[in-house]
Amino acid sequence: MMPRIDDLIRRGSVQRVPIDARAVTRLMRDAMQHLDTASAGLEGGDLAGAFQLAYDAARKSLTALALSRGLRTKGEGRTQR
Repeated sequence: MMPRIDDLIRRGSVQRVPIDARAVTRLMRDAMQHLDTASAGLEGGDLAGAFQLAYDAARKSLTALALSRGLRTKGEGRTQR
């Protein structure tokens, strides 16, 4: 069963943030560029590099989706500054 957003917020895994359309646009632009570069890497035989860029593209596009809804995940293992 998938936890609801409110449950994730209560647990501290997700937090509400102001929607930042510029950040969403930047992340999506970066994701699209990563996919273009990954495609070129794949054609050039760099499978590991293409995979890494495709993974980063997916991560950035999902982050953009969450931010577009006013949500941000709180990464595990990050040190607080």
